[in-house]
Amino acid sequence: MLRFVKFRVYCGVHDQRGLFVYVRVFATKGEMLRALNVEAKAWGLPRYNRKTQGAMQGYKSSTTPACIGSVNLYVRGLTHETVTHEFGHATFAYRERLGKLDAWRVEEVFCYALGRMVNRFVQRVAKLGFMVTDRELA
Repeated sequence: MLRFVKFRVYCGVHDQRGLFVYVRVFATKGEMLRALNVEAKAWGLPRYNRKTQGAMQGYKSSTTPACIGSVNLYVRGLTHETVTHEFGHATFAYRERLGKLDAWRVEEVFCYALGRMVNRFVQRVAKLGFMVTDRELA
């Protein structure tokens, strides 16, 4: 049995509205990799290896059209670097879903969206009792 929590992190100015990513925080790295590899096999994608610290799976869902993908992390791997890296990928998925923007606006849209998503994620995991650290613990 896989142990994880799943919640939404919204990308735009308004929380609880608009485009979002699902976030899954697994109890262990092994459980995260098992889930990711089952999904990768089902989707015909390459396997994730033990060096994987997190993963952003971008997709479009017909049942949940506002969802831009899924950020996957594990408790002992919640480092600033990994969280920012995976939400960076989520921000590119958000930017892609918004469509073409003027070149000067791309950087601002990216940076504001990244800041909002990471901030909302950190607030949510703090409520769950998890902590984002400066270094890898496992």
